[in-house]
Amino acid sequence: MAQINVIDISEHQSRRGRIDYYKVKASGVVGVMIRIGWAGYEGGLDVDESLHYNITGANAAGLGVGLYVYTYATSTAAAKRAAQEAVAIANKYKGMITYPIVYDVEETKLPCLTNLGRAKLTDTVVAFCDEVQRQGYYAMWYTYTAFVRQYLDLPRLAPYDLWVADYRSKALLDAQIGRSYGMWQYIGGEGSCPGVTGPCDRNYAYKDYPAIIKAAGLNGFSKAVTPPTKPAETQTDELARICAELTASKEYTAHLKKRVDAIIAERDTYKNRCERAVQLLTE
Repeated sequence: MAQINVIDISEHQSRRGRIDYYKVKASGVVGVMIRIGWAGYEGGLDVDESLHYNITGANAAGLGVGLYVYTYATSTAAAKRAAQEAVAIANKYKGMITYPIVYDVEETKLPCLTNLGRAKLTDTVVAFCDEVQRQGYYAMWYTYTAFVRQYLDLPRLAPYDLWVADYRSKALLDAQIGRSYGMWQYIGGEGSCPGVTGPCDRNYAYKDYPAIIKAAGLNGFSKAVTPPTKPAETQTDELARICAELTASKEYTAHLKKRVDAIIAERDTYKNRCERAVQLLTE
């Protein structure tokens, strides 16, 4: 499908000035991925102070809203806890979260993730995504191309949508990532967006997430119910229906004729009585 313009926002942008989401919407942006906060080593979330304004402001402006958690979680239990707390927050904004809940796994300045090794770190991503899905939300994970190649077991993460950052060309990304992806962050610190003060990451989404999520009944939405289709009418059925309609029509016509005849008879009787009365009066 066509590229859908999406930005991502965290406390960093909000600290530079309150975001004007109406200007963001007017610029052609369709969706906003908003950071909930970051998950500590044990998975507990430190929530961005601007989260409530960002969610409600973006929703009021008519933008699709997704959420992401930047992670330092060091175990599957911690990742699962982060997912549970993220979903608990999303549940407070029923009807507003129309994009996925994302696990942002990219930290390298601290060794908490890279020291886990490929298998265990991949386990944490699986744990987060599985828990988000178990609780009825659309799960996704985020990272950049080099991190995937060095630290994660990509085939194990195939069941979950990927949001990938790569600031080179799409052709190079496609050649190196080795799988499909739902969103591409194509520019980072050099990006900008009307309504946002300072740098702003820009992305393309390649799926209509709001439509997918609503149709599947995820993220707190009721699943769309398709009304049962009327069985196709066979020629025999059609003939029987027409005959029944004609019979009913004939019966109704006969009923009307009887009623008309009765009215005519009543008229004739009344006429005869009037004529007799006149005759009596003139004798």
